[in-house]
Amino acid sequence: MKWLKKLSLNTYINAVQHKVGCPVCMDYFYMNDAPYRCLNKSCKKEPETVIEEAFSLQMPPMMGKVFFRPYMHRWEKLYKRRVPEMECPCPSCYEPSYQRLCPSCHTSLPADFWKHPTYLILLIGSAKSGKSSYIASLLKRLKSVAADGYNFIFDTEHAYASPWQPPLFRYKSANTGKTKAFITFFELPSKAIETYENLHDYQTYLKRADGLFVFLDPSTFPGIGGAKKRLSEKGIEVLTAYLEQMKVRKKREDFPPTAFIVTKLDLVMNLLPLSTILRHDTEPKGLYDEREGYQVSREVRGYLGAWSGPGLLQTIIYAYFREPYRFFSTASDEGKIELQNYAPLRVEEPFLWLFREIHRGKKEDIKENPTFTKPLAFKEIKREEK
Repeated sequence: MKWLKKLSLNTYINAVQHKVGCPVCMDYFYMNDAPYRCLNKSCKKEPETVIEEAFSLQMPPMMGKVFFRPYMHRWEKLYKRRVPEMECPCPSCYEPSYQRLCPSCHTSLPADFWKHPTYLILLIGSAKSGKSSYIASLLKRLKSVAADGYNFIFDTEHAYASPWQPPLFRYKSANTGKTKAFITFFELPSKAIETYENLHDYQTYLKRADGLFVFLDPSTFPGIGGAKKRLSEKGIEVLTAYLEQMKVRKKREDFPPTAFIVTKLDLVMNLLPLSTILRHDTEPKGLYDEREGYQVSREVRGYLGAWSGPGLLQTIIYAYFREPYRFFSTASDEGKIELQNYAPLRVEEPFLWLFREIHRGKKEDIKENPTFTKPLAFKEIKREEK
């Protein structure tokens, strides 16, 4: 029973001792067991062999000294584990350091990483389907174009960034400036959804994922003249079948909220009618517009069935019969849209919907969060259409 998990002794111990999960290697550890890294430039650098093995680098990078906290007695551990230490002096230069690391892969973590939840969003799609360009357009859109229209701030954690690690982002409240959560994006290789065995190598990420971005390339749809060779019905079938097996093996209780994004909207703009909502960009209202989002999902669903054939659409509908999913269509910086002054088009809409569904899955009160609105009832949507 679900309510027994909240009363278990392990859950209470993990909450008191601040057990967290690394957003890169997915290993769990207690925050007080995490080592420190010396940030003093005058301190002697050491070869980082742990990062070399974890990220398959050709040679170990020269970085600051890694050290642990001094040994504590048993009674002192029980008392001090309740509040993790923010700083610790380096044993070589005696300069205090606040940089925490993952014990397994030595990934740099913020000092307040244990205070806020961390959400993992997986990017799944074929090669050249627009995964990387979408994230770049999303960050540009949230920081510059629509920064004044939303009730949140989306910043990059600079202390976390490195050439071999995926970036970590802070989700802050625009009213108070306080951090609400950490968000990280992880892009699966394009070969991951080709076979069941390839997808099994990323079982840990699928188990920990709080949301999925599945990218569909319209240039490969038969209805537009493309060949189904990048992301076909087989790729979606492999993904949905593996998620279903994870539910059977009790690796997950349900499917993560999934946003199916038809990218490269500028390529199919001539095929769309002038009255479609997809020709217009979203207005930054500070939240996800349920009425407009429902209309967008219905239109993209109809176009997807006509362009890709009924097989792909039926596979998605049957697999997500009782699971949260929605269809979107975006254009990133790679395209050139004549109707807009800038290339990104509707790029923030999938993110706003997915983050709202993640909060709903975490059973947090959406009414108290000014960023999200209460989902519109089905009867109200029908009434609006009439």
